[in-house]
Amino acid sequence: YRMYTIYQLKKLKVLDGAGIEAGEQSLAKNKYAGRLTIETLESKVGHRTFDRLRELDINGLRIRDVANCFQLPDFSGLQEINLDNNLMSEVQGLAHLPHLSVLRL
Repeated sequence: YRMYTIYQLKKLKVLDGAGIEAGEQSLAKNKYAGRLTIETLESKVGHRTFDRLRELDINGLRIRDVANCFQLPDFSGLQEINLDNNLMSEVQGLAHLPHLSVLRL
């Protein structure tokens, strides 16, 4: 959790009593920058209940990797995703969406 916390709270100087070094900040940025997370989706959609979600517009978020985000069964009803203006080079993470019929890259 340390790296993710450092990435999310960029101005944090100390975590759990241990100082945060520039190298640690750099590692956290390299690991998480551009990676789509459930927290990002929750922030964008406004809730954490994704099972009724049919359309998702996440354009322009500089996403380069959807990772395992869509492997949850909650996303099985998703039919349309707008990923325009992102940095994606692979779409393997979308393979778990059985009803996806519209994809904008």
